[in-house]
This record gives sequence, structure tokens and C-alpha cells, in this order.
Amino acid sequence: MKTVLICLLLLFSATISSQSSTDWKFETITRSQKIHIGGDAAKTGMPIDVSLMYPVSVPSHIDLKKMQSTFVYLLLNGVLFDDFDGSVFSKTPQGAVEAMVGDYTHMAKQDALRFEDGRNDNKDGRFEDYEENLNSQVLFQNEYVVSVNTTHRYYTGGLNGAYMDSYYYYIDKHDGTIITQDSLFIKGYWPILSALAQNVMGRRALTKVPSEIITLMPDR
Repeated sequence: MKTVLICLLLLFSATISSQSSTDWKFETITRSQKIHIGGDAAKTGMPIDVSLMYPVSVPSHIDLKKMQSTFVYLLLNGVLFDDFDGSVFSKTPQGAVEAMVGDYTHMAKQDALRFEDGRNDNKDGRFEDYEENLNSQVLFQNEYVVSVNTTHRYYTGGLNGAYMDSYYYYIDKHDGTIITQDSLFIKGYWPILSALAQNVMGRRALTKVPSEIITLMPDR
């Protein structure tokens, strides 16, 4: 469903004025550091990078603090699990970035101990190959929408290599809300669009197995 939503929004944005709006301004907070085995900077280190692009100026009819909280939510929505403090959602952009760096630092120190003790899964790996990278950026804006991408890339041992999750969001500049599938389509759209997507992908031979089921993921 995310792919379908992206395509529809890109098609929508292509039909409207491409004139850039100047009433939304953004800044980026970036925090980077390395965690070294045994705390020794002479030894190999695991990089930790967190960056958040967020609005610092919006039109007067938009609540700036609420909008900044929305950008914090977009950054963290795909990465927070039970072992994280959920209160980070209520923090300022600066506070959220610092909190995530703190959480990643704590976990990286535990990974360093396991690596040093030989308790990691990949015996032939290097600790400098470990990483935690979380960032968000504004891809584009026009007079109607702001497009935001968040990416989480991480590797903490094992033979399967690095993982990466990437999410795309669109914010309605009229009221500052996140555009969802429910706001674009009429009630009951999900099974209909799912069938359409399955038919289109089948015609393009993107599904090699006829019995493979293609469904759209509803918004969380």
C-alpha cells in the first residue's frame, strides 16, 4: 500500500504548481559518535548517527510545537520497541535526538562487551562494521504537501548483514496533518485496491508464483 500511496501522491504533485513554498522552513539536528571496545579510542569503533530534519517556521494557522512533535513521531514511528522509553515521543526535536543517541549508546556498549567476550554471532566480523543510523529528511515541498523520508539502517552482528527500514510520509500543508490512506480513499477501498494491485503486478510479471498473495498494508 505504501508504494501505491507514494505513486498516487507523486502523480498528484506533478499536476499542481511546482512553485516552491517559502512559508515552511526546516533545520537539521545531527548527532554522531563512535563506541569503542573497552572504551579505548585506539580500538575499533561502532558508529552511531542520528539526524532529524524538522520545521522551525510554519504559517501562523499551524501550531509549530505540534508540527515539530509530528516530525519527531515520523522519525521514531518505525523504530521504537518495548525496550525504548515511549516518552521520547513527547520530547522536543533536540531532546528526541539526544534520547535516541543515549539509547543507541547504551545498546552499543552492550554489543561491545559481547563482541569483546566473543559472544557475538559473527566470529569473523569486525566491530567497526556494526552501526546504528537513524535519519529523517524533507524530500520536497510544494504549496500543498511536504514529503518526508525516514530511514533506519542498523547492524549489530550476525551473518545476515545490515538491515534497513525506510518510510515515506506526506503532510498536508493546509492543516499540518499526516496524509493517510483513509483520507485519500472512500471507505472499503482496501480490498478493492489490493485486488487492483495484484492484477497490475501480475500483468507486469512481477509475481512469479500465481498463488502468491498480494495485499495492501493498512495504516498503523
